[in-house]
Amino acid sequence: MQPLQDLLNRITWDPEFGKDRFAIGYEDRLMAQETVVPFAAVRFDPERPGMLSVQQEDGSVAHIPLHRVRTVYKNGEAIWRRPARPPPMKVKNVMTPEPRTCVAKTLLRSNACARWH
Repeated sequence: MQPLQDLLNRITWDPEFGKDRFAIGYEDRLMAQETVVPFAAVRFDPERPGMLSVQQEDGSVAHIPLHRVRTVYKNGEAIWRRPARPPPMKVKNVMTPEPRTCVAKTLLRSNACARWH
């Protein structure tokens, strides 16, 4: 798969390839969905490498990191998709020790295990 930055550069600088209708779908964390904007509404600011700027409907500008771009569309068809994320792994907290049991204490019913704790 072609790197995203290479594809965006080709759309921007290759007049033959870039003449079609392009759109970018990015992960909108507030709405928890993909938001699709026309490529013409996207700006690349040299002061913010690794980001794209998108003019919002309310007039504000949203700065979107490139890692949140999920899909690039050409004439309504997806031509590039970021691979799906794997499901989150369950992580065992190895910093918290599990409670210890003392076999000798159970067997002897004494404080023989106190020195082991």
